[in-house]
Amino acid sequence: MKKVQMLSYDEAFHYQEMDVGAIYGEHGILLIKTGAGGSIRGRGDKYLHLVRHAQEMYGFAAFTVTTGSMPQVETEMKQAMEIVSRYRTYLGRDVPVYFFGMSKGAFEGAVCLYRYDIVSRALLINMPLMINWHKSKAGFEQFTGESITTVFSTRDPSYRYSEIMQCVKNDRVQLYIDKDKNHSYDGAEAKLIELSERFLFY
Repeated sequence: MKKVQMLSYDEAFHYQEMDVGAIYGEHGILLIKTGAGGSIRGRGDKYLHLVRHAQEMYGFAAFTVTTGSMPQVETEMKQAMEIVSRYRTYLGRDVPVYFFGMSKGAFEGAVCLYRYDIVSRALLINMPLMINWHKSKAGFEQFTGESITTVFSTRDPSYRYSEIMQCVKNDRVQLYIDKDKNHSYDGAEAKLIELSERFLFY
């Protein structure tokens, strides 16, 4: 019987208070921030499927970084970006950097990405709109990269508030509603790849 090959990272390590899974490539960098308390694999290996896709299809390196439950938003993003910046320096050229955030990881992206001009595109899935909206809105409006796409699934608690995104005054920020998915997209790794193809790797 043929042995099933298990998905894995090229390397996994601990940085500051975060777990990091790394896939190495040379043509760009994808940074993933998980939901609060999530693992670098994700349920059903959803993050591993996504980063392997990014590497195999586009030659991207990818770093999946866990997100803590405590409200250390700016600190966690700063530490994750340190990893990205060091790898970009190692590559020796200005490769594109894309950001993928899930839940609290998406919230960190909303609040902080404007501070990091190396990030050109971002995909933020089911960020909690009911928490510190003023910070998210300010972050969105100061973003100067190519695009931020916020995705809300119709079975997510924040979906009912998603129209508030229309208050954001920045044409680089767009809203997309996805039907019938749950908050964390468990069991829908193919859909996460599809969304990434549409809003990051276009």
